[in-house]
Amino acid sequence: MGRNYRRNNYWRHAWVYTDGACELNGQKGARAGIGVYWGPNHPLNVSEALVVRQTNNRAELQAAVVAIKQAMYEGFQEITIFTDSRYVVWGMTRWIHRWIQNGWNTFYRKPVKNQADFQQLLDAENTIVVNWELVRGHARIEGNVAADRLAKRGIRRSYYFFLEF
Repeated sequence: MGRNYRRNNYWRHAWVYTDGACELNGQKGARAGIGVYWGPNHPLNVSEALVVRQTNNRAELQAAVVAIKQAMYEGFQEITIFTDSRYVVWGMTRWIHRWIQNGWNTFYRKPVKNQADFQQLLDAENTIVVNWELVRGHARIEGNVAADRLAKRGIRRSYYFFLEF
């Protein structure tokens, strides 16, 4: 199972790459997908469509949500999420506590976009240790490339939800 698992008698730690992708981001007809990469041909790898409120940032957030839920279900006590989304990493490590102090408003007193998604991640941090690692996008990092590929495949899956009979 490779480097994704480190075991001893006391804890288990997962290392996972996540990514989100969206075609026509911010436009009518946008389609988004999520990718979660645990390792080559790993049974927990995910490539799925994001069905509601399809944006790139939501896809990035929901990919992290899925990875954390998987880790919790599999009994991990700690997860390190590698993502190229500065929005996700900075949101969870720099901005979220100030947003909460400001009643879920930004520094500019505007409502935080994707508050519900950030709340899901915050709630998850109460049950599993989550480490956030920002990786450079398009830097040929194997796990990031694979997560990106899975997310783009997820976009294609989203088209099936909107086919009419």
